[in-house]
Amino acid sequence: MTETPEPPDAPEQPDSPEHPATSPNSADAAGPTPSRPPTQHHEACPARATEPMLIEQITLPTVGLICQRHAVFVNAGEPVPAEGARALALCGVPLTLGPAPQEMLPGVPAEVVDCADCQAIIWNKPDARPVDVRQRLCIRRVGTVDVHLVDAAGLTAVTMTALCGAVFHLGDALEQLAPGAGAPCTRCLLAS
Repeated sequence: MTETPEPPDAPEQPDSPEHPATSPNSADAAGPTPSRPPTQHHEACPARATEPMLIEQITLPTVGLICQRHAVFVNAGEPVPAEGARALALCGVPLTLGPAPQEMLPGVPAEVVDCADCQAIIWNKPDARPVDVRQRLCIRRVGTVDVHLVDAAGLTAVTMTALCGAVFHLGDALEQLAPGAGAPCTRCLLAS
């Protein structure tokens, strides 16, 4: 049996551990070895979802000892993220896909609960906030104690008027607080 000669532009490679024999008659050859590395086009492509799917991922808690089970949505035709890939959960939490933690601390097994926000999106649960609740800003002047409530009706381009009648101007040193934070203005509470 005759060996086929290599093309003239291909360099000859000796039989060595770095360059295994590529001829079909070689006793050490386990199969054909490519003469050049595969291009990106020929590398393994990620699997694509054939239908919409949810991928569950358990994440370590930011605070505490209870892990959360988040859901990542993959639409039909999109690549299915592999282990180690970054993804965004339905609730907006960025996460890295991978195995779930077995222990929180040495000897403390991981406790897992479903992410309430992901579950609300999956099951299309309505928002718990009543529809008639108005959005309000909670603001105060820097260095003061009273937190004032400002409705959308009290906003203009250059002023904010609190429910108690206090007026804040553009450029005033103000702090915006979360609802329930700080000492509320009694007059604003009575007017709400």
